[in-house]
Amino acid sequence: ISVTQGGMKVIEGGDTALVVMETVLNTVDRDGAESSSVRRATYVFRKTAEAKWLCIIDNSYGTALLDAQ
Repeated sequence: ISVTQGGMKVIEGGDTALVVMETVLNTVDRDGAESSSVRRATYVFRKTAEAKWLCIIDNSYGTALLDAQ
């Protein structure tokens, strides 16, 4: 499996930031067949009192969670 980062957007407001990011997964199965998929992950960060960003919500599945319904 090969994991690479695609596009990324950061929407910052005060001490909170929403990050939307593409993760590209490339795989080769046992028979040599290649496949690729893209996830659009969503993350929420909050700036601490020490001015460091802390990830408070890590949603690597992004909006794909809605597809399961």
